[in-house]
Amino acid sequence: MAKADRLVICVALLASTGLGCKKDEPPLGPGIPISVFTRNLYLGSEITPLVTIPSPAEVPPAAAAIWANIQASNFPERAKVLAQEIVTLGPDLVALQEVTLYRRQVPSDANPVPNAEEVVLDFLDLLTTEIAARGGTYHLVGTALNVDAELPVADPAGVYDLRLTDRDVILAKDGVETANFASFPFAAKFSFMAGGSGGVPISLQRSWSRVDATVGEAHFTFANAHLEIQSIQPIQTAQATEMLAAISAVPDPVLLLGDFNSEPGMNSYPLLTAQFEDAWNDAGGGAPGLTCCQGADLMNAESSATDRIDLVLYRGRFRINDIAVTGTDPAADRTPGGLWPSDHFGVLSHVELVP
Repeated sequence: MAKADRLVICVALLASTGLGCKKDEPPLGPGIPISVFTRNLYLGSEITPLVTIPSPAEVPPAAAAIWANIQASNFPERAKVLAQEIVTLGPDLVALQEVTLYRRQVPSDANPVPNAEEVVLDFLDLLTTEIAARGGTYHLVGTALNVDAELPVADPAGVYDLRLTDRDVILAKDGVETANFASFPFAAKFSFMAGGSGGVPISLQRSWSRVDATVGEAHFTFANAHLEIQSIQPIQTAQATEMLAAISAVPDPVLLLGDFNSEPGMNSYPLLTAQFEDAWNDAGGGAPGLTCCQGADLMNAESSATDRIDLVLYRGRFRINDIAVTGTDPAADRTPGGLWPSDHFGVLSHVELVP
């Protein structure tokens, strides 16, 4: 369609409906429908207290408290709710963050290099098992490895090691074709010594990942990202800059989903929206779209979300038909024990790739 024809259509729409047209709005007409979903699963505990531990001797009891919180957050039960959500919504592609793997070594070997191998809690295995149990037909596209840290844990029977391996994951519904999955760890990352000098080295590695996807006749890039938290803003901004420099070379169309830890107008958000459009601005209907965060113990009776940091971003010839925050009902969307399934809500969007 010629630019002049598009301008005529936009002017007609403006006159008849009071709605404006974006400068780069795709032409009218049918497109190929695609549905996408993002969810941060929540690793189960705040880990920021590790930064302030004053001595190596205090690391094992602090790690024990964190592990107790993780167990109390009951991911096996949360996985049932999260799996049902995915199966009910039925997105073509799913971007997941904090898909954590916990492993143990008894007794501790005091090795600063993570080497525990006994699996005690695997979020990915639990979630995919629950999806399959509910009739969901999804397969693993790829896994991006992030933080890999091991801490000594105080226990009445003696100190043992607990290894936390953070992962971002892309799932696809069976029938969706994918190829060329790749993950890109950020060079920018926050590192510290838990317990100070002589303590445990921890590097908060994060990453973004991408895959070539085909839904019907629609061919596009689907990407998943998790940026550093807002309180470590310089690292987050450096990560966003690093990712955007790399993804700028990826041909359109591109869908970029994830937990960006940046609200509209803050931190890295202006950088992201200089290259990408925010789907919420197209179809959010003016609602705040708050996605984060619930209480660290997930037991708050009503939602405490105050930030919109889980985003669906796009570049290229997409039409955004709708977008919604999911899992927000405190009566219907929690576990039988009253836990929110994550400290984040999900975001689902139905889009079309137009000719």
